[in-house]
Amino acid sequence: VAFYFGRVLVGVDAEVAKMAALAAKRDMQIKPERHVARRLADEPDPRVRENLLRGLAGNGGPAHLQVVLDRLEEKDERVREEAMKAALALAGRSILEPAFVEDVASRLEKSGHEDAALEWLSRYVHRPGGIPLDAPPDSIAAIQERAGALAVKRSDWPKAILLCQEILRRKPSDRTARLAFFNAVVSGQEESKALEALAGWLADPAFEVPPNTGSACAAAARKGKIDAARGVLAALRGRPEALTSLLADMKAALGAVPLSAELRELIAEFERPIPSPAPSPEAP
Repeated sequence: VAFYFGRVLVGVDAEVAKMAALAAKRDMQIKPERHVARRLADEPDPRVRENLLRGLAGNGGPAHLQVVLDRLEEKDERVREEAMKAALALAGRSILEPAFVEDVASRLEKSGHEDAALEWLSRYVHRPGGIPLDAPPDSIAAIQERAGALAVKRSDWPKAILLCQEILRRKPSDRTARLAFFNAVVSGQEESKALEALAGWLADPAFEVPPNTGSACAAAARKGKIDAARGVLAALRGRPEALTSLLADMKAALGAVPLSAELRELIAEFERPIPSPAPSPEAP
């Protein structure tokens, strides 16, 4: 028993530390990851494999990352969990190609670790030093978009907002990026922030009003953010049909709840017909 616990609690971590140190000093003729891979493959006890992965998380280096990723398919749940933790730890010490980053995210998702996949992708969105400086911008944008979509899927709205904001910073005129940001911010219950951005985008006549704008205006108005709703309504002055439709959606979202005097005034202001310009006097 004493031998077993010594092996699990001390021996494996010590061995990993020793192998990593020797590799760093180039005192080995074989690659350290091959040795660790063999240990993981040959070790029958999942508790020992679990502890070996824990040791790699603390003492391993970039060379061990692929070894760790190969253990994401383990049958034992605790071993898979340790492999996931080790992968995230080792990624922080590595410079990885964007294609590899996306491949690892796919493997994490397939192994049931969507939260880990999101954290993995997010690290490379907010920590560009983890990606080679000469990586194509499109490949980095793809990572950002995938991370944003995964954050939305997981309903992690704070992270989704940050990710979509980063995507929008890179692609400020892209309709898809704008809608992703708008929807994430509305879902995160920051309606006034979403409406302020939308009011600016609506200056472009080709930009269509998002379907959930009426409910966002109603939610902002209920929170006292009347000016945020007014900004969007005012941006549609030149589009009577869109304005009428938005007002109808907004009133439907407000329902039968008694409205404040300020909110009633806001609705009445934009329900009034827009006066036609007076005809210019005819020249004699």
